[in-house]
Amino acid sequence: MNSLISFLAEYCQGHLLDEKIFIVPSYQLGHKIGESLTMQGNSWVNLHFVTLPSLAQEVAGVELSIRGVRQISTAASFFMLDNIFRNLKEEGKLDYFSELEASSGVVRAIHRSLFALRMSGLRSKDLSTDSFIKKNKGEEVISFLEKYEEELKRRKLIDLPGLYSLAIEKAGNVPQDEGKTFLCFQDNAFSRVELDFIEKIAGESLVLVPQDPVYGLQRPRRFWKARNDNDNSEIAAFPSGARNDNNSTDLERLPWLFSPQDAPPPVKDNSLELFRAIGTTNECREILRRIISEKIPLDDVEIIHPQGDTYPSLFYVLSSKADLNVTYGEGIALSFFSPGKVFNGLVDWMEDNFLVSHLCHLIEGGDLRLSRGKGKDVPSPLKISRYLKNAMIGWDRNRYIPRIETLIKNTENKAKLAREEGEEERCENYRASISEIKWLKKVIDQFLELIPYWDDKGKLDFTALCQGVSGFIKKFSRIQNELDREALALISNRLDEAASVEASPLDKEEAFGWLRNLGAGLRVGASGPVPGHLHLSSRRAGGFSGRKVTFVVALDQGAFPGTGLQDPILLDEEREKISEDLPTTSDMLRENLFSAAGLLSSLRGKAFLSYSSYDLIESRQSFPSSLLLQAHRLLKGDPGLDYTNLLSSLPESSGFLPGSLDKAFDEIEWWLTKIAPEGRLIDGAEAVEKSFPELGQGIFAMNMRANPRLSVYEGQVKIDPKEAHPLWNKDIVMSSSRIELLARCPFGYFLEYILDVWKPEELELDQSQWLNPLQRGSLLHEIFYEFMIKLRDRGEEVDPVKHEKLILKIAEEIISNYREEIPPPYEGIFERERDEVMEALQVFLVAEKKREREVEPVLFEVTFGLKKEYGEGMEQPVKFEMNPAVYFYLRGKIDRIDRLEKNLYSVIDYKTGSYSIYENFECFGRGRILQHALYSVAAEQIIKKTGKDPSPEVVQSGYYFPTRKGDGREFLVERFDRGRLGELLLELLDVLSQGNFVVNPELKVECSYCDFNPICGEDAPEKAKAKKDMNPGEFAIFETLKEYD
Repeated sequence: MNSLISFLAEYCQGHLLDEKIFIVPSYQLGHKIGESLTMQGNSWVNLHFVTLPSLAQEVAGVELSIRGVRQISTAASFFMLDNIFRNLKEEGKLDYFSELEASSGVVRAIHRSLFALRMSGLRSKDLSTDSFIKKNKGEEVISFLEKYEEELKRRKLIDLPGLYSLAIEKAGNVPQDEGKTFLCFQDNAFSRVELDFIEKIAGESLVLVPQDPVYGLQRPRRFWKARNDNDNSEIAAFPSGARNDNNSTDLERLPWLFSPQDAPPPVKDNSLELFRAIGTTNECREILRRIISEKIPLDDVEIIHPQGDTYPSLFYVLSSKADLNVTYGEGIALSFFSPGKVFNGLVDWMEDNFLVSHLCHLIEGGDLRLSRGKGKDVPSPLKISRYLKNAMIGWDRNRYIPRIETLIKNTENKAKLAREEGEEERCENYRASISEIKWLKKVIDQFLELIPYWDDKGKLDFTALCQGVSGFIKKFSRIQNELDREALALISNRLDEAASVEASPLDKEEAFGWLRNLGAGLRVGASGPVPGHLHLSSRRAGGFSGRKVTFVVALDQGAFPGTGLQDPILLDEEREKISEDLPTTSDMLRENLFSAAGLLSSLRGKAFLSYSSYDLIESRQSFPSSLLLQAHRLLKGDPGLDYTNLLSSLPESSGFLPGSLDKAFDEIEWWLTKIAPEGRLIDGAEAVEKSFPELGQGIFAMNMRANPRLSVYEGQVKIDPKEAHPLWNKDIVMSSSRIELLARCPFGYFLEYILDVWKPEELELDQSQWLNPLQRGSLLHEIFYEFMIKLRDRGEEVDPVKHEKLILKIAEEIISNYREEIPPPYEGIFERERDEVMEALQVFLVAEKKREREVEPVLFEVTFGLKKEYGEGMEQPVKFEMNPAVYFYLRGKIDRIDRLEKNLYSVIDYKTGSYSIYENFECFGRGRILQHALYSVAAEQIIKKTGKDPSPEVVQSGYYFPTRKGDGREFLVERFDRGRLGELLLELLDVLSQGNFVVNPELKVECSYCDFNPICGEDAPEKAKAKKDMNPGEFAIFETLKEYD
């Protein structure tokens, strides 16, 4: 039993019927103390726990009601101060602080300083500019405080310091009951107004409750002073160097932590142990390992951690995986619960200009409550996400509804076509999708209705934003348990409170900064110790549970006792001049150290002190705090030991391996122990393969790829020609890009056309560009088509001077359409790329005028075997014959067909990228450049079927680069050998017959921009090259292709 519990037990027994009011930092802490008394078999009749703010509210409540004044929350006071700062800045009344923007960080820093002044009982009229390092700084701090006081008065509000001051004023009216006493911690730091209130309300009935002594440290000046003879308050004291117990364990020697030379000799009973771990996660894991290996009941354990979410979050994740029961004194971060996830996801979505991927992520998380009406199921989150991606929204709130409406129309067209083709089942599927997409449109409309727009100046009504976000969370958060319900109440109340405060319109960045701050620090599920549960406490509330085993974590130099950074607004030298009641940095460091020593001094049973010896995120070593060094000195009975001795004596840092099976607390650790006994990795593949068949298949595939011989996992497959070969299966329609891919990389062909692997199509936000190369190429093609069609219909030849306005006008219209489909990330990027397109058109006009021979443009954007969106051509594919009995079907789009002279034609393909790969090709580019040759044969059939010419012959074909990047260059082939083309195609198609879908070992940069790079890896060609010698037949195609340059 520690001194606190011992004293309370004795005091309650001696004042059994008297009313005893114990002032504690929190009700939860009071509940802990009460439970601890009960556990020790002590009665605490008539002992009531109150917090100081609640006591002040009780004393001043009636007066507040009479005055019509209500208490303002800390969050609301931030916004009030933000308005004050902005107004003073806009009025030009700031000099010292004029360079600072009204960000949440700046306002919070000023607020902390003003709060400290008010908690010291100071008002603006009490301050002098002489106390500040600069006069203008003092004037402005005084002005902040004065305006803050005026706003409180004007709005009939009162903050916590004001509440204490009013309670002090009214405390004299509270009748003093005979026998009633007030109890208060002796070792606790109080501000001036708190001290004054306690002394006013308690009077001579104040009892200071002693805690376990701390030897060797100076008592912090803001703690209760030792009382003199004229002071009537009761206080328990210990004789110097003595103590109320027998110091029977090493843990009970901790009062001498900072005075080891005066301590009793070490007991060496293992009641106090030190350890370290690699990272905070492993520190938490090691605690659970020790609990399991030593078979400690969970409700015998308390874990004491620093303020913040780090350790509660880690234990929440770990305990969820292992199904351990844990209670959290400070609660768990809001972000772990459905309303918190919805809040964070919604802010991400809005802040990133309504990026559709953020909304998809929010929906896929399953935290939104969506309903569709009676008898209709809500589509799965993944299906909703797919609809949104298929709508090609990209970003920008104004695109959602129009793009979803376009998706509905497109799906209706598909349903109509399916019905016309007699495919009723497919038609019904489309109709079901249409119903779901229409429902989704209504849902998105509801989402957007709750979110306010920015005004013309880019400002946002923060009140409306808070109201909208609150409404969204209340309406759409999925509530599955009481913790979700608590989380919803917390965040919605915080948002509603912020919305109730007058706020100036904010810039986007400022608005979302404040919005995120509203959710920061909110915690859910705070609880005291519960039977059958492990319990986590913060340092300020730890050590009162009376549990037998205590772990104190995070005792590294960086985290304890603190960094000692000064208040940036009120410096220490200014605080000392203003008032002795203002705490300085050194005061707070001393208080932290003394409180930690006092906490350790109060522990009983067994304790473990630990720290993280390595920061895995920052990749740097961490060192133990001075408190651990003192504990080491105390344990060894040697005050002269240093850090070197401490580090050498500590056990090896606990890491990812538990060390033994009896310490493994979850499945991951069990497996790690099995495959790495004594820290040495063994082959556990066989066990993994048996336990996890999917992983086993992956291991088998890896082993097969490591074999010198090719395997099915590298594209060496047996395949039925009727399934994959266009000469056998006439339902397969080839394209030039498909054939070129077969020549470039058969494995890529295998993935795309045999396994049907494809990269999902969706708009991705790239802050550096508007259109990707493919989209820009499509835009230029469309402009060239519209322009050349108009000139053909007019019977005019290209004239750069005459036709500049025409092509620029066409370009503006098409660019506008593209902008509607694909929103630019920023206006500046759009203007830059628009200018680049216009420059490309100038190059096109000049290049057309300078072409080597006069031609007559005949057809443009000629499709065959494809649905025609614009341009000319036919919907049927062309029949490509190697001989009358050997043929396949081909589809594609020819950019342009020119007539050179009667019956003689040229086929041109516009290219808008780099021409480097075309510089050295002669005719077929080893099978990788075949479009011109294939399209030449196709063009002859199209010209015949469209009635343009009964006996056409394409004698020239190639590629034209009509842009600034391409410099107007042409790469043309004259009358290529069609017999050689047929031979080449048969060689390539034989890959399909043989099933040799291997990676091309000669690939270089192509792999870096291939869609399948995540599957193969950029080192795939090197791996293929290593297998080439052992598998010459499978790689022979690449040698053959070298004959077809």
